Parts: sequence; C-alpha cells; structure tokens
Amino acid sequence: MAYMVPFSLALKPDEVEKVNFRGLILSDERDIPDDSYQLQEWYCPNPDCDCFQGLLEVFGIQQKSFAARVYVPFDPARAPFLDPVYPVTPTALALLDVITEHLRGDPAYRKRLRDHYWLVRSVATDPNHPAYPTLVDWATNGPPTTSVTKPKRKRH
Repeated sequence: MAYMVPFSLALKPDEVEKVNFRGLILSDERDIPDDSYQLQEWYCPNPDCDCFQGLLEVFGIQQKSFAARVYVPFDPARAPFLDPVYPVTPTALALLDVITEHLRGDPAYRKRLRDHYWLVRSVATDPNHPAYPTLVDWATNGPPTTSVTKPKRKRH
C-alpha cells in the first residue's frame, strides 16, 4: 500500500453520515481570503509504515479550491508542516499558522486525529471489516479512475 487515503474510506457506510469534519470560518486573517475552510483528513493505511502523522487538506468552500496541505505529526516534538510537493503560498503559510495554533489549543481534536490514524490502520489490516476492500484498493491503486475532480494522490 502506498497511497494516503481519505479518512471516510475507513468508515462503514452507516458511519459516514455521523462523522463531523472540522471546519474553520476565517475572516480578517492576514494572507487568508475570507472563507469557510473544511479540513479533510487523510492517513497512510500501510501498517508497516511508521510515519505516525495525518494530512489535512484545507479546502476553501467559497473558493472551491484547495488552499493548503498540512501534515500533522502525532509526535509532540514535531510541529505541523506544509506538504513540500505543493507550492508554498502566503495563504498556505498563514493557514499553517492558524491550524498549528488550533491544534495547540484543542488537544481533544489532536487526539481525535490520532485516533482516526489508528482506525485507518486497523481497517487496513482487517479483511473482515466492510470498508477493507475499498480502502485497500484506493491505498494500492490510488483514487478510482472515474474521479476527474481530484488529482492522483502522491505516494507515501
């Protein structure tokens, strides 16, 4: 398995509707356009990988575009950082600062992200879990080829 997967792939169909994804409404922030931003969680499902981090794709709802990709290490000695593959823009840097402060101020949210990381890992190793086939297929082959709105995820 080599691709990061969206957290929602690790959920049973009846659980997807019940999950609350984090959002931020930002206005009057320097270098960040006023917008509602959704933080979409991605994780590495490879049980042999020791990355111990998640990825937050920050999506501007009104802009209809991704504004930043922020890695969140779960090791307390490491700080969140921008995905080095994507361009570093003033907006991405400012969002990194906001998200870093948000994570510092909300340890329960950081714990929830860590718990989601472990859930993805457990589904990836449980062939009896209903989400296993979809998660493993995405992790092995990338997003379905029918998806034209999302770029192929980078290998992890």
